[in-house]
Amino acid sequence: MIDVVANRQGHAAVGAVERAKIALTDETESAIKLQLTDETLDLPVTRDQLNDAISATVDRVQNAVSETLALAGIAPEQITALFLTGGSSAIPLLRENVLRMLPAATVVEGDMFGSVGRGLALDAGRRFGT
Repeated sequence: MIDVVANRQGHAAVGAVERAKIALTDETESAIKLQLTDETLDLPVTRDQLNDAISATVDRVQNAVSETLALAGIAPEQITALFLTGGSSAIPLLRENVLRMLPAATVVEGDMFGSVGRGLALDAGRRFGT
């Protein structure tokens, strides 16, 4: 970490972690690779490790889904479509757990990497004018 900070490689480190996370949506193993001053960091990572790292966040998402349904007075079986967008919606643990909660839902996929930004831009246009 001293090498990363001293050589201002924070963005490179974040990018390496993100690439490994993306790879783990389709594979069970990947690696975090980062060129340091005197060596190449090459840390193997597994989907199980990713699942462990994000399990509390996935629990919070599930709780938010349950709370939203309760506040709306809607049973999970009444949801017939689930719009998934953004890269995190491709993570198998998150996707599987949310879909298990909504057994009648058909998945509708958005642009995984563009729709979140587009939505933010549309919201900014509404709030601040075009």
